[in-house]
Amino acid sequence: MLSARITEHPGVSAIFKGSVVSYANDAKVELLGVGHDSLSQEGAVSEIVARQMAQGVRHRFHTDWGVSITGVAGPSGGSADKPVGTVWIGIAGPKLVVPGSKVSDQEAHKGLAEFVEARKYFFNGDRKQIQNQSAEAAVDLLINALDVRSGS
Repeated sequence: MLSARITEHPGVSAIFKGSVVSYANDAKVELLGVGHDSLSQEGAVSEIVARQMAQGVRHRFHTDWGVSITGVAGPSGGSADKPVGTVWIGIAGPKLVVPGSKVSDQEAHKGLAEFVEARKYFFNGDRKQIQNQSAEAAVDLLINALDVRSGS
């Protein structure tokens, strides 16, 4: 759904390289490099997994930015700790390089310095509504990160 939102805009092919739907844990590990330990200790719907997924997207596609969504959209699958509507959104990108810092722009672009963040959300509604809210929140998170880095 996130990919569909991004690619509905004409000309986006100049900047959008692709996406991965890594629904199963095995796919998260094999396609995005998520750690087995992270999945077994924290579960798929967790901060660490969202962060690792975003990094995995960035590295798999050799892009400046990677975004991930992992959550419980329902109607089943929720628990007391992670009820239906619990979603983690991760974002990975080049670290903001401050003039005079020890990290050069070139190093940041190559991924040697990386910004990684994950935010937890609680959405209400049915499965489709939770998925829509998740995609919208992921777009907003990416736009905000880009704005911060561009000085907007």
